[in-house]
Amino acid sequence: MAVLREIRTLDPNALVIILTGFGTEERERQARQLGAAEFLDKSLVLHTLGATLDRVLTQIGRTMAAGERRQFPRFLIQFPVSFIRDGVMIGDGTACDLSAGGCTVASQANVRTGEQMELQLYLLDHQEPTTPLMVEIAEVRWTIQKQCGLEFLSLPSPDRRRLLQYVRTLEATSP
Repeated sequence: MAVLREIRTLDPNALVIILTGFGTEERERQARQLGAAEFLDKSLVLHTLGATLDRVLTQIGRTMAAGERRQFPRFLIQFPVSFIRDGVMIGDGTACDLSAGGCTVASQANVRTGEQMELQLYLLDHQEPTTPLMVEIAEVRWTIQKQCGLEFLSLPSPDRRRLLQYVRTLEATSP
């Protein structure tokens, strides 16, 4: 319960699943009063855990404000991305969702929610495809199963213009 209380001080809206080997009705009642989305006993079968995760992740998608999800038009395209932390490349991946405000990246890079880092985006129709479009700072907004959502925080003006032009080109050519 102490960990759940601490989570609530950090993020009052976080969806939390409690998995315990010492589950009682009283502990479940306390956890739910503190806002736990689910309370599971460790004696569960794996199928129960999978169904619970599906239910909670679906809930996240439903509760996220439509304006937050679709602040910018999004495009399902793929292009290479590199993660840079303190000037050192820590991993790479493939962006599979792009908007002028951010992107979703499939990657095994070790990143954490709230972390800020530099990115290198290699846009497919860029004039020089081997030259990355450097995003100065992006923040990791979420991570789930080898994917992360990144919000662009600071783009140099030429890169911002290039990215917006790229997105506008996609808008013009999408059905």
